[in-house]
Amino acid sequence: MCINKTYSSDSDSKLETAYNQVSEYSQSSQSAGIVKYFKVRQNTKMVAMWRFGLYLLVLGVVLGCQRSDDFPLAPVSGVVTLDGQPLANGCVTFQPKSGSAHPKSGLGSMAVCDEQGRYTLATIDGRPGAVVGTHRVAIYSADSNSKADMSNDDIGAAQKELIPPRYNYRSKLTLDVAPAGTDQADFELFTRG
Repeated sequence: MCINKTYSSDSDSKLETAYNQVSEYSQSSQSAGIVKYFKVRQNTKMVAMWRFGLYLLVLGVVLGCQRSDDFPLAPVSGVVTLDGQPLANGCVTFQPKSGSAHPKSGLGSMAVCDEQGRYTLATIDGRPGAVVGTHRVAIYSADSNSKADMSNDDIGAAQKELIPPRYNYRSKLTLDVAPAGTDQADFELFTRG
């Protein structure tokens, strides 16, 4: 099938001029340098991506091969109060700190407080207790009276945090978990002071 198109001589000459300019530029040494620059840059990015991918693979193997059984666990439980009242439905997290005795820190543990503020820790892989050693402790709670209005665009909006940041996001709370464990890992939190 042959389609005949008619062009004005003016547009033909403009197209031919543009084509000639592009052809001349692509044959120049400056163009070759630019093309070479972009090819080198593309190869450098590719090498960097491969290196980063290899780094992630090695990191995954190292972390994946670290068995959670390598760290001794001890039972930990206690009570959390906020301004003298039990912290119902609060979340308690323990993150082991690495040190000279244990160069690797181990698995973190967490628990949700019951209505009396009592909690019992379990590791993130579901085993009861916490890794023996020093832990950074963070405690969180959401105000049950400030739930987001699900009828608006507030779907998924964060609830108000009742506990001051000094006990969670900027926590300096620590606890040493002894090999025998403890059932008195109690925390008295205050909104003021």
